[in-house]
Amino acid sequence: MNFNNPLIEEIQKNVSEIASQRNQYKEEVARLSNEINNLSSQLKSKESEIEELEQKYKIMKLAKSLEGGEVESNKDLKLKINEMVREIDKCIALLNK
Repeated sequence: MNFNNPLIEEIQKNVSEIASQRNQYKEEVARLSNEINNLSSQLKSKESEIEELEQKYKIMKLAKSLEGGEVESNKDLKLKINEMVREIDKCIALLNK
């Protein structure tokens, strides 16, 4: 066998290039996976922050309505208080588990 055959050399060159590209793609996949993980954790953090702010907003709105800052019907106030009682009941149930 003649290993100095130009066809064999061309195939070896192509295999070498493909292996190099494969390594580059592996590195790119690893980098993108890390980026996805980072963005995913940032998203979870922002979602929890939004949830916390929504809860604070609800509490502030209820406090303001109880102060008389907003004119709301007694029915609306009762509904809000009932919602808060249900939330408290859920918390107590979770604590009892």
